[in-house]
Amino acid sequence: MEPYFKNGGIRPANYAYLWDRVAVNSGQLQRYGTQPFWECKNGQLALQPIEDLEKANQLREEIGMNSVETGLAEMSLSICNISD
Repeated sequence: MEPYFKNGGIRPANYAYLWDRVAVNSGQLQRYGTQPFWECKNGQLALQPIEDLEKANQLREEIGMNSVETGLAEMSLSICNISD
């Protein structure tokens, strides 16, 4: 899949979500920080284990995604039905 991603054959965010989903489902650490635990606690989702948060934010920026923190907050708003 990576060569297809590098040649523009897949949207960068889709690649990031797929990469992380496969990693998490096979017991590995996610790279892009797209996979939370799907259980709301105090109106928030928690992120499943990640390789390196700082590097994840850098990788996300390079492919036009918002930060891990912003993405997690957006998912929490959507999934946990909590509004500001």
